[in-house]
Amino acid sequence: MKVLYCARMARYDLLRPTVHLARYISMSDETCDRKLLRLMSYINSTLDKRQMGWVGNRTSEVSCHVYADADFAECVGTQRSTTGVHLCIEASHTHFPLHAVSKRQDCVSTSTPEAELVAGCHALKSVLMPALDVWQILLPADSPSPVFHEDNQAMIQVVKTGRNATMRHLNRTHRVSVAWLHENLGPQKEQDSCASSGASVGLKHAHS
Repeated sequence: MKVLYCARMARYDLLRPTVHLARYISMSDETCDRKLLRLMSYINSTLDKRQMGWVGNRTSEVSCHVYADADFAECVGTQRSTTGVHLCIEASHTHFPLHAVSKRQDCVSTSTPEAELVAGCHALKSVLMPALDVWQILLPADSPSPVFHEDNQAMIQVVKTGRNATMRHLNRTHRVSVAWLHENLGPQKEQDSCASSGASVGLKHAHS
């Protein structure tokens, strides 16, 4: 738990291996012991590493940015994918990390775009939208709109068009609505007002 607290607060690079090992806390085996030893050895050899953020813009120039990604079928035993999310405030001379998530998805995804849609939905619904309630009070009204970053072209196309003929099972298996993502991340003229937050969210391609 101490390692997980440290990972959540200041060492986002430790999140994924720590959460992965935590899944087997009640059924640990020799493989888990070797993974734990490797993790603790890595932590011991990187005690000088520090998470850093910098701010060089006025408050009217910064905005919330969220990055979403998925590791398809990451878990060897269950074949479930992993959702990764990073929230920060950004501008031309600003990048300050706020939050990160590494979370195993609830059920098996059958393709990378499907896993990316699940990760994107979690990033928008559970990370970015709750953050807007705070940041719209702290940031001026004329600050830039929040930005959603995604690196999978198929997922971006599905969100932009609102059509997903090959993954109609998504709502039943993952409880993810493509129509809802399209309303909040689609073309500006078709966008809903991001859960009544008063700010439209821009969708951008993020290079890996």
